[in-house]
Amino acid sequence: MRTSTIVMGLMGGVALALALAAPLYIALPARYLRDWLYMTPQGGLAGMIAALAVFGGVGFASARFNPEEPVRAGTGGGVIAALIGAILVVMPAETIEACSDLIVLAGGGQIQPGILRTAAAEALVALAWLPATASLALICTGAALGAVGGVSFDLWHGDPTHPGRDVHRSPIPIVGLLCAVVLSVMVGRFGSVSATTLALLEHQPSLIEQLKLGTPAGVIVLSSALLACWSLRDAVLMYRASARLGALVWGLPALTMPLLVLAIVGLLHTPMLLSPVLWVTAVIGGICALVLVFTTSRAEEFLDRSARLLGELVGEALLAGVILVGQLLLVGGSAAIATAIIVTPYTSALITDATSLNTPPSVLVTNVFRIHWVAGGAIFALAIGWLLLRIPLWLGRSMARRR
Repeated sequence: MRTSTIVMGLMGGVALALALAAPLYIALPARYLRDWLYMTPQGGLAGMIAALAVFGGVGFASARFNPEEPVRAGTGGGVIAALIGAILVVMPAETIEACSDLIVLAGGGQIQPGILRTAAAEALVALAWLPATASLALICTGAALGAVGGVSFDLWHGDPTHPGRDVHRSPIPIVGLLCAVVLSVMVGRFGSVSATTLALLEHQPSLIEQLKLGTPAGVIVLSSALLACWSLRDAVLMYRASARLGALVWGLPALTMPLLVLAIVGLLHTPMLLSPVLWVTAVIGGICALVLVFTTSRAEEFLDRSARLLGELVGEALLAGVILVGQLLLVGGSAAIATAIIVTPYTSALITDATSLNTPPSVLVTNVFRIHWVAGGAIFALAIGWLLLRIPLWLGRSMARRR
C-alpha cells in the first residue's frame, strides 16, 4: 500500500470522526444522560450522510494518487479511514450504547441491587459483541464505498488498462500476528472474567448471549487470519522470485500463529472453543487464505527487491500503528475500557452493598471517549517507535547495496 493511500486514509479517518461526532458523540449519549450536549435528529442524520460521502471521497482521492490500481487504492483508503473512525468515535459510542441501561438506572447515583444486577449483566454481554460488530460493519462499509470511489476515479480518468505491479514484502503482518498471539491471552482472560462476573451477578447466559460472548474470540481469529493472508501473499511472491528462505520466514508464521491463537484462547477459556462464531470466522479465514494463494500465484504481481524510500517507511510505520491499535481495541480493548470505567464501579457497589456512587455517569462517559482518543494518538507513538527500529536497518541495507 502506497504512502499516499495511507495518508488519504488517515485524513479521511479524521474527517469521518468529525462527521460521526454529531450522531455518535453528541446525540447517542444524550439519549441516556441529562447533563449532555444536545443534537437534533436532523443534525445526526446529516452527520451520517456526510460520513458516507467521506468514504467515497477518500476512495476517489486515494485512486487519484495511485491511478495504476484505483480500486485497490480506494479500498485501502476506505478501510484505513474506517479504522480511524472506529477508534475515535464508533467503538466508544457503542460501548456507551452497550451500557445504556446501566447508565440510565445509575443516573441518580442510587444503587438498586435487583435492577442494577440485571443491567450490569446485560452490559457485560453487550460489550463483548456490540463495539466489535459495529466497527467491523463500518470497516466493510468503508471498503465498499472506498472501492466505489476508486471505480469512479477510474471511469473519470478513462484508462481501463492497469499493468502488473511490483510489491515490497512487509513485516507488518508478522508483527501483527505476534500481537494477535499476545492479545489472545487478553481475549481468553476477558472471557474467563466475564463468566466469573456473570456468576457473581447470578446471571445465567442464554444461548444467544453465549454466542455474543464468543465474539471476541471470533474477532481475534478473523484478524489473525487476515494478517496470515497478507503474510502468505508475500511468501508466495518471494517463492516465485526464488527467495526460498524469505518465503519460509513469511510463510511459517502465517500457517502456525492462527493455530496458536486458537490454542491459547481454548486453554484460557475452553467454552469459547464451542462458540460457532469462532469456527465460522476460522473457516472464512481459511477459505480466504486458499483463494489468495491461488490468485497470487497467477497474478501479475512481482516481488520488488529494491530498498524502500524514506516516505514509504513513514507510510509503513503509520499503517503499522493503525493496524496494531485497531486490533487491540477490536478484540476486546474497547470493551475492557468500558468495563473498567462504567461496569466495575456498579458491580463493586453491588458486591459491597454500597448505597450510592459519587461519580456522575456523564463523567464516566467522557472518560471512555477520552481514553479512546488517547489510543488514537498512540498510533503516532507506535509509528515513531517503528521508524526508530526500521530506519537503522534501512540505512544499513541501502549502504550495503551501494557497495
